[in-house]
Amino acid sequence: MDAGRCDDIPQPIRSIAYLRMIWHWAILEDVGAEFGLGPETHFNPWTATRIATVWFERELLNAGGDVDLATRAYHRGLGQALDEKGDAYLARVQRLRSRYIRAPVGSAYWKFLAREISQL
Repeated sequence: MDAGRCDDIPQPIRSIAYLRMIWHWAILEDVGAEFGLGPETHFNPWTATRIATVWFERELLNAGGDVDLATRAYHRGLGQALDEKGDAYLARVQRLRSRYIRAPVGSAYWKFLAREISQL
């Protein structure tokens, strides 16, 4: 399955599958072993999202504030950000942002999340 086919999988199933894939690859690749960490000691969705945010901020700084370039670089690295894969990734992010986050009428699931998050 390629990245585009993931759009066919409904939320929250996609989120659950994504978390299980991360867990699978973290165990298989022995992520963190060189630091004496196993997946059970560092796998935390809150930490993972923080790392993703920090990584995007790093790319945004390197891209001089250009959000589209930073989005491409998040996926490809700044040196390859403007290739076809960078184009495809940016288009997918923009499509999903429009569909799920900026949609005039969000799904019941997204309305629930927005309500819950606003209370934090």
